[in-house]
Amino acid sequence: MEDKSIKKAIAKSEYKRDKDFLQSLEKRQKKTKPNYLVAASVVALLGLSIAFVFFNKSESNDTLFAEYFVPYENVIHPISRGEKPTNMQERAFFYYESQQYKDALMVFDSLIKKEPGNKVIFNFYKANTLLKQNKDVDVVIEILKNNIETSDKWKDKNLWYLSMAYLKKDNRELALKTLKQLNKLDSNFKMSQRLKLLEALD
Repeated sequence: MEDKSIKKAIAKSEYKRDKDFLQSLEKRQKKTKPNYLVAASVVALLGLSIAFVFFNKSESNDTLFAEYFVPYENVIHPISRGEKPTNMQERAFFYYESQQYKDALMVFDSLIKKEPGNKVIFNFYKANTLLKQNKDVDVVIEILKNNIETSDKWKDKNLWYLSMAYLKKDNRELALKTLKQLNKLDSNFKMSQRLKLLEALD
């Protein structure tokens, strides 16, 4: 698979080449040909510019997500080598830590219904699982927003992963807004990463 930086360089080079060509065409045709050729050149150049900006923005958000997203560690039931899960919670986190995400999701969904008192934590790990699988980003956003609105438990962590979900959704504005909200909390969670990401997004 071609490296993203190479793709970006090729796109930039092709954009400049096409821009130069269209500008020279416009100058040549301005005096001798009807105005519709000039108008067509301008429309084509505008389309290239929009495509170039969109390409770079999309790449940038994907790159930032890939750089900063790491699923939150299993701090609920850390798995010891050779240890087999003995209950539903242990089984959920065993699957999560083992990257058996389809199985983890099924058990997290069962736990959310069975233990509503721990719903925020199980939903948080469910959201991480979905993000890791690159699926159902709208569901992830709703889960994390609901966690933030209904509980102060792990609010900083929910805000960080909500910003990741917005990046994955290609919503740079909301990703930045969410990070700024996290920055107002008295929390050191992901401090260095979030300051760098704030700078990249602002």
